[in-house]
Amino acid sequence: MTTTRPERWTAFARRWFGDDVIAFHRDHGRAERVAWADGLVHQDVYDRPEPDAPVIVMVHGVMGYGRMLLPVVRGLWRRGCVVVVPDVPGCGLSATRHDKGKRPILDQVAGVEAVALAAAERWPGRPLVLSGVSLGAPTAFAAALRVPAVRALALWNLFDPSDPDVLRSAGRFGAASGALLKAVRPLVRAVPGLPMPAMIGMALEHLNDTPGFLRSLMDDPLISRTGTLGFMQSLQLDLPPRLRWAEWDRPILVLQPAADRMIPPAATERAFAALTGAAEPKRLVLLDGVPHFPAEVAPYERAAEEVAAFLAEAGLLTR
Repeated sequence: MTTTRPERWTAFARRWFGDDVIAFHRDHGRAERVAWADGLVHQDVYDRPEPDAPVIVMVHGVMGYGRMLLPVVRGLWRRGCVVVVPDVPGCGLSATRHDKGKRPILDQVAGVEAVALAAAERWPGRPLVLSGVSLGAPTAFAAALRVPAVRALALWNLFDPSDPDVLRSAGRFGAASGALLKAVRPLVRAVPGLPMPAMIGMALEHLNDTPGFLRSLMDDPLISRTGTLGFMQSLQLDLPPRLRWAEWDRPILVLQPAADRMIPPAATERAFAALTGAAEPKRLVLLDGVPHFPAEVAPYERAAEEVAAFLAEAGLLTR
């Protein structure tokens, strides 16, 4: 596991979300490790005593780690859910000095799948829900297709990383981002581990334009500031074939920030429209005025309420 001084992560959460989310984590969170095919995944577990409480496995986004999601984790826990928050392989407290930022996307999917299977075994009979934020959304979707025990999906964004609109918005080079990734494929095949600083490859300023937000994010010791060209290529080549939208046959909720400059609402709407086999309830909710990565607690509270209402409608949560 990483040897980074882990408590320094609190600076980001404290600045934007307040001391009370740190207190919630310390009072209710339990740090654990789960085995996957190539190592161990760190996860934080926020358990509840109710025997019928649904279990939500929540997946963070690119570069990130699970504790960045504490405001929504707390909101879901308060509404009666067990929440399991892994750091995917190569990220956060799951990373080692050798693989931080370097794991291809299918390793991350495999890590989430292992966490979901472990949760199903640990809490038998309880409803299991997969959730994901940003890149964590398609990652969770791909994993859920491989875990029959998953009863529903609740996602923040839903998209194909190779969607031209996503490449245009999330890529550093705008409309040219897709063409550049194709052009460097021979180089990636030769040197897949070639470092790629996140600020060079991605338009991170589109996460949130609140003054100071991006700087404090980049100062966080647990984020993966540098990835690899191989990881970027794996997003374009390896993940899309796993996003078989029409095969999803269970309930699904998708929350889409309406002011998202990273993942355009149109990209999420296209993916949602392709969910032709989904069971009811099937919901797409636009969050007016909300950016990709909110810097205040209120949007996360709304997200928690939307998820809880969805789970209640699906018969998976007693309120």
